[in-house]
Amino acid sequence: DDDTIVLLTTPIATERGPKRRTALRGVTSAFLEMNGVVTGTENIAVRLKRIKNGLTKFDLAVELDLGAHGSTAANLAYVKRRLNEAGEVAVYFHRLVPLEGLIEEDGKALADDLLFGSRTPKQRLERLPEVMKRNAALAELKKKYEGFEALMRRFLSGSLGLSCEIKTKLICITEKEGKQLGKNGVAAVESMNLAESGINQWKLQNKAMRELFEKHPVLEVAFVEMAHEVIRTAPWGLMWRVGTGSVLSFIDV
Repeated sequence: DDDTIVLLTTPIATERGPKRRTALRGVTSAFLEMNGVVTGTENIAVRLKRIKNGLTKFDLAVELDLGAHGSTAANLAYVKRRLNEAGEVAVYFHRLVPLEGLIEEDGKALADDLLFGSRTPKQRLERLPEVMKRNAALAELKKKYEGFEALMRRFLSGSLGLSCEIKTKLICITEKEGKQLGKNGVAAVESMNLAESGINQWKLQNKAMRELFEKHPVLEVAFVEMAHEVIRTAPWGLMWRVGTGSVLSFIDV
């Protein structure tokens, strides 16, 4: 097949005795402290397949065998490491896709890039500048719309503020108005307490957001995904969940 490239690695076999140093030591030394010998093999296959002009499908498969004496903890450590590497590979290739090359289904991947490894609003905001710089689509949006990064920063913060309708066209949005748009988005999500409904309300109440989502449907999908995380980590989201739980418990009684 002229449109497909397959790469196969040569399996790596290593042995571990009580005093021997091996290639496995850096990752599994904490789990493989035992008498005798442990043999580990790893097979990796990569397939690149061109599906149409400008688009290539990337498949990565990893097979790991630490033998009968490998502990469950050692296997889980390797699996976790490989899953993290697979995630990094996906992010790397996704960042190369220009804005016009993104389809609606790419919205989740775009949100994952912005949220990857971030457990708190502070971590999301610290990660944002790097992602805005290295992600081709987001860098293009930042260059095209002056207030876009301010909008993203304010929305990802999850902090509540006074909502104020913005009637300005998307192309004319200033940094100050972008910040207010982000604030409006958080307020809409908080008022509905549902990601999809909140983003839809945000779109209906702000002309610039309607334009943005109509021109780039992938962004609406991305903002819905980010809204789920905003609700999960925001103080008001926790208060809503606790309050709802208390009411349901009271009803059960």
